[in-house]
Amino acid sequence: MAAAAKRFKDRDAGAAAVRKIRVFFLDKETAMNPNLNFGQAIPGRCAGRGIGLIDTRFFANRLFDAFAILERTGDLTAEDLTGLKVWFARYLDWMMTSSIGLDEQDEHNNHGTAYDLQAATYAHFVGKDDLARKILENDTKKRMASQIQPDGSQPHELARTRSFTYATMNATLFCELALLGEKIGVDLWCYETSDGRLIKKAVEWLIPYWHGDRPWTHQQITPIPKDIGRDALAIYQHFT
Repeated sequence: MAAAAKRFKDRDAGAAAVRKIRVFFLDKETAMNPNLNFGQAIPGRCAGRGIGLIDTRFFANRLFDAFAILERTGDLTAEDLTGLKVWFARYLDWMMTSSIGLDEQDEHNNHGTAYDLQAATYAHFVGKDDLARKILENDTKKRMASQIQPDGSQPHELARTRSFTYATMNATLFCELALLGEKIGVDLWCYETSDGRLIKKAVEWLIPYWHGDRPWTHQQITPIPKDIGRDALAIYQHFT
C-alpha cells in the first residue's frame, strides 16, 4: 500500500496503510502490546518462548521503509510517527530486559542474527544510534565469527531440517545488518575476522545453489521457493 501511494499517487492506498498502522500500533483499544510474552506459546508447556521473537523480524526489514514512504506522502502524521517511536522504544526495552528477550539474544543461529537486526533497527528508529552501533560492533561481529565458516558455509543452519531455507535466511539477515551498518557508520560488509570470515562469503557460498548450478545435498524437508536468495542477492549487488 505504501508503494502504491508513492508510485501511483494513490491516496486511498496511503490512507488505508495508515489505518492499519494505527490499528496495530497506536489505537488504545486495538493496539498490540509492545512485547511478545506469548510468542510461539505451546499450550500446556509454556506461555511464550524466546524463539517467538523471530516472528517480528519483518518489522525490521520491511515496516520502516513503509513508514518513511508514508511520511513523505503526507499520510503518516508527525503525531503518528511520535507514537510509533514510543511503541518501538518500549518494544526494544522489553527485548533487551525481559527473560524472553534475553533468551533470544543468546541464540547462536539465525534467531540471534534476527535479534540483532531487530534491536539495532529499532534503536536507530528511536534515535539511539550509539546503541545500534554497539549491537553491531559487540554482538553481530561475534555472530559472524561463530556462524560463518572461512569458506562461507553456515554449519548451525546446515544441521537443521530446513537447511537451505535457514542458511538463506541467515545470510539475508547478515546482509540486512550490513545495510543498516552502512547507515550508522559500522562497516559490516567489509569486516573480516582474522581467519577470513565475511558476510560476502556466506552469500557467495550459496549463489550456485540459488541459481541451480549445484544440487543441495543437506536436509530440506519443505519445498524450496523459486525466488530464494533474491533479497540477499540484491544487497550483494548493492555492495559489489
